[in-house]
Amino acid sequence: MRLGATTGEIEIEITATGLSNSPLLCRATATFGAPADLLQLSGNLQLVSAGRQVAPLVVRVTDAYGNSVVALPALFAIIGGGGRFLEGAVSYSTQTALNGTASAELFAGADAGDTTTIAVTVSDSLSGAHLQTHFVIFSAAADSLLAVSGDGQTAPIGTQLGAPLVVRVVDVFDVPVKNFLVNFKIVAGGGVLGNDSLHATVATDSSGIAATTWKLGLIPGMNQVAVEASGLKGSPITFNAIGEGVSSVAEHAIALPKEFALLQNSPNPFSVNGLSGNATTAIHFALPEPAEVRLVLFDVNGRVVRSLMNAALHAGSHHVRWHGRDANGRALQSGVYFYRMQAVGKFSNTSFVATRKLVLAK
Repeated sequence: MRLGATTGEIEIEITATGLSNSPLLCRATATFGAPADLLQLSGNLQLVSAGRQVAPLVVRVTDAYGNSVVALPALFAIIGGGGRFLEGAVSYSTQTALNGTASAELFAGADAGDTTTIAVTVSDSLSGAHLQTHFVIFSAAADSLLAVSGDGQTAPIGTQLGAPLVVRVVDVFDVPVKNFLVNFKIVAGGGVLGNDSLHATVATDSSGIAATTWKLGLIPGMNQVAVEASGLKGSPITFNAIGEGVSSVAEHAIALPKEFALLQNSPNPFSVNGLSGNATTAIHFALPEPAEVRLVLFDVNGRVVRSLMNAALHAGSHHVRWHGRDANGRALQSGVYFYRMQAVGKFSNTSFVATRKLVLAK
């Protein structure tokens, strides 16, 4: 007798007419055959934050008829990338359960952007069957640069700001990314950063934070630092600070403007995809006396897309830089934009309003 394709107990009745002991009842048990298929049930191609635990990797072993193969040794082994099983192991041994499944739990690679490859192998010494499949797990790459604190401070010229400039790098799940290089650069006003230079490159810590101190230069007025993280949304971020006081240079070498003025931005048009890879445009304006200044950017429909300045400034010539992004760090569409300056003199109470056009090209 040849058994069927389904495992389990089988009953067979044998009948002989007119004979004693007829019918006879015979029983047989059909077990699974040699391993024929190794199937992935779940867990492949997961994207998780670096170092986080992933959903279990689950496989099922069946014979040629689709029956579960039970108690078969299964080996899960990391063959590429930085992922690890529990307790830091690079392999995990188990065996198939009553339903033919085997599973393993692991953590994704600790570095953002890592790809971990896991080979799952089952072997049957009796039949000589050897089956293998592969899982791939992705550690989410750094996605966005966010401003945390430090913008809009005021301090005497030549002194260090009271708080550092702080940014954070996160992945698509808003989870901090460590060891990502962030570049700080003074682009207006002068001074030095925490490394006593105009430039500072800082790696993010385990909280995704990169920070630097900033000692202002000796010229009163607006100071700016641009913070860049290559390829990330929200980059670059601009930090503004006001230097208070009058330097000897300002007193003896620089004549104060005679009237309020808003000058044409330069360059104009400008492109955020310029040859430098970091094109900006500078907007210059002049104050004959200390004043409250508001400088906003709006589109052709009159919608405000970014506030560039809202501060009390000393008399003198000032400028701000714009990188072609809105207040949320998103790149704006190419086209015509307008910037408007509103200023009120501290002593004369003079009110000044002026608007100019700029062109953003891509």
